[in-house]
Amino acid sequence: MDEFIKKIILRNTINAAFQHGKVYANNLSSNDKKTLKDAIKTKLEELSKNYFNDVTVAQHIENIRNLAQTISQNHRDKLKGHRLRIGTAQKMLNLYVKFLWCLNEIEEPVHCPIDSIVLKKINFNRNWTDLDSIDDYKEIILKIREHLQENETIANWEKEIWNQIA
Repeated sequence: MDEFIKKIILRNTINAAFQHGKVYANNLSSNDKKTLKDAIKTKLEELSKNYFNDVTVAQHIENIRNLAQTISQNHRDKLKGHRLRIGTAQKMLNLYVKFLWCLNEIEEPVHCPIDSIVLKKINFNRNWTDLDSIDDYKEIILKIREHLQENETIANWEKEIWNQIA
């Protein structure tokens, strides 16, 4: 993939996940924000290499957990509450692999980015930015499955929702 496109996708992915997430610790310097974002970009690129092969649901969930834990451990001083919440981690990883899929770089992902649009569509009254448990994430995925048509995938279901909005 073109390096420019990759940088744009990574920037847009992180911006979308941070937009409503209240991710940063109070009074964080611009340099510290950049350091945190750079670490996330590196981790997303590392994890995305797994998606060039088939990734199981269990592997994908472990990748979300790994992203949240790694960034939390290495950058706790830069994060509100000293951790990257699962809701933010899933949004970043799911959105990044969605972009890769839409660019035909990888096969269809097993899940989709969980955000306010998706939660509204499944009548789940909670903010995705507050999610901080893999069990909550799994519960949302089960609720999404209830809304799928026969043979419809989660990724295509969510993509169609966004196509209707756009």
